[in-house]
Amino acid sequence: MPYLPATNVAIIKEWRELGFFYEFDENVPGWRIVGSKSGLRKFAKLLAEYSEEPGNQSLSEHSHYGPYKYLKIMTWSEPRIDSDAIAGSVSDLKRLHGLVAEAISKGSTGDVIVVDKEYADSNEVKLILEIKSHTFDPASGDDDLSMPGAPQLFAPSQKRQLEMLDASERMKREMLELAKLVLQGDADLIKAVNDLASLGRLFQMLCSDNVQAAFSSCLIPSTNLIP
Repeated sequence: MPYLPATNVAIIKEWRELGFFYEFDENVPGWRIVGSKSGLRKFAKLLAEYSEEPGNQSLSEHSHYGPYKYLKIMTWSEPRIDSDAIAGSVSDLKRLHGLVAEAISKGSTGDVIVVDKEYADSNEVKLILEIKSHTFDPASGDDDLSMPGAPQLFAPSQKRQLEMLDASERMKREMLELAKLVLQGDADLIKAVNDLASLGRLFQMLCSDNVQAAFSSCLIPSTNLIP
């Protein structure tokens, strides 16, 4: 049964304030944490804040999150992720925060990162981090909500900026993949890249100095590379 309009809007607001969408996926099984990089950082921040709260030292202390309060972080005698909670001592949860924060920092839009045995051998389920675009709306993952007519998450100008950022990051990933192929010595691709000076210039703008230098070494006359 659809929610009443006021309830629908209230739940949308709660998802957006949380910053990410989550659900327990019985097929994996595991906790899916879904959001943009900034949204997933809010999940990492919850782990950090929980572990730093003095009142959470005692066994079985816990906090619930999100509009439905299904997601639970709990203090326990050992690190453990199961269908009930993400649990561990405060030092365990602080370590998990580090694992999650590092994974988000290194990840890119479209990545699906699984945290499992690196946190605890006793895990019954996995923690799955799904990195979405900068314009991802956490409420859009909730199939019980009616999104048409919902308040806009971003102002038009802000949305355009974020869409440009998404496009830039997508292009950088594609250029890096192209560079890998070039550096692996794909002769046909090297010829093509040498014919596209603008591609090289774009790559130089997008990539770090060390990758740029490696790629630039391929941007020499193709007669020197191809017999």
